[in-house]
Amino acid sequence: MLRSIIVENGVCFKEKYGRTGGEDKEFFKQLIGHGYSFFWCHEANVYEVVYEGRWKLSHYLYRNLMNGGVTGESIGNHSTSYFIRSLVSLICYTALLGVSVFSGTHNMYRYVIRVGYDFGRVMGCLGIVFIKERLD
Repeated sequence: MLRSIIVENGVCFKEKYGRTGGEDKEFFKQLIGHGYSFFWCHEANVYEVVYEGRWKLSHYLYRNLMNGGVTGESIGNHSTSYFIRSLVSLICYTALLGVSVFSGTHNMYRYVIRVGYDFGRVMGCLGIVFIKERLD
């Protein structure tokens, strides 16, 4: 990406998101709004250091709760059907969570994370988003 594209369009990362996430999604959303396109490249080699704090279920639950909230807020405020689908999904995954207890910890964790995401979506549709903003 050329720096001139960013400068000319006044696009930047929003510091209010800090390290909680969401700034990259907002950044690309702004550029798409200016008419730019992005493409997935499956062949690209990408490496990322995963810090120890991200090895825990609590990290993924919190992250999905926030992501669901942001998604629910951006889409759900304009769509009753999206709110209903999110609510139905939350109910279904909550029921599956109860059953997953008997199918292994890895399955249970998968459903815990999905319930967190769907709960965030439902709350986001209602205008409640769990984002810790950076204050400095």
